[in-house]
Amino acid sequence: MTSSSADIEIVIARLKAAGHRVSLDGRITSETAAELLGISPGTLRNWRSGKLPPGFPQPFDVGGRIWYQLRELLEWIDAQRIET
Repeated sequence: MTSSSADIEIVIARLKAAGHRVSLDGRITSETAAELLGISPGTLRNWRSGKLPPGFPQPFDVGGRIWYQLRELLEWIDAQRIET
């Protein structure tokens, strides 16, 4: 299942309401990504140092900051769903 534009807009609104920064092209900081994933920023740093889970979106560096595409993170989270 992929996240629809409407779903992403809802998540963006909630993140902004909670004081998080979302760029115009849908990037979020590593701190915001960690909170969205429910993990510590340290765990996310460890993942970046070569222990990324399978299929996890690749981060990128812009202006000396680590960023993630919100859409890619939401799609990865969706893919982790366990069917029962």
